[in-house]
Amino acid sequence: MSDVCPTSLSGDDLTREERLLFLRHTYDGVDEQIRFANSKASYILATVGCVFVGCGAALLGPEIKSEIAKAVLMVGLVLTSLSGAAACVTVFPMMRRRAKQAPGRSLMFFGAISAMDPREYAEAVECLTEPQIYDEMCQAIHALSCLAKEKYHWIRISTSVLAIGLVFSFAAFVVIFMR
Repeated sequence: MSDVCPTSLSGDDLTREERLLFLRHTYDGVDEQIRFANSKASYILATVGCVFVGCGAALLGPEIKSEIAKAVLMVGLVLTSLSGAAACVTVFPMMRRRAKQAPGRSLMFFGAISAMDPREYAEAVECLTEPQIYDEMCQAIHALSCLAKEKYHWIRISTSVLAIGLVFSFAAFVVIFMR
């Protein structure tokens, strides 16, 4: 954090507690967006499952005479499968931006915390200065924001591909069941 604020305000208008509260609210908001992304991915995966059941019933049900309907149904299944894969990546993201993260251990993330014994963690927290606490929180917020951005990237892909797959699947259902 620099000593000079870029705006006309000196930064002295906020108390230390207000700054910490701001960081805490930001952290909570980003963390909530990560949970929303996981919920959205779960809904997409449930939809993919329903499409598979419907397509399976169509393929195992009455004989499909139209080769075009079979092909359209298969395109819908492939696209729906790709949507499901993107939703899985949302739930288990592969962070492409790991190289940008600051080196060293974080005192806010469970992976680093669980690598320490409880006393070691307590001592590390006790030794933190106020600027180090700000830095820890800012790094954690940045890392979570990168994670949220990655998750929403895959949600957008998954939703788009699912929409196209559903169009193909429903078109095939219309042809199959309206004969």
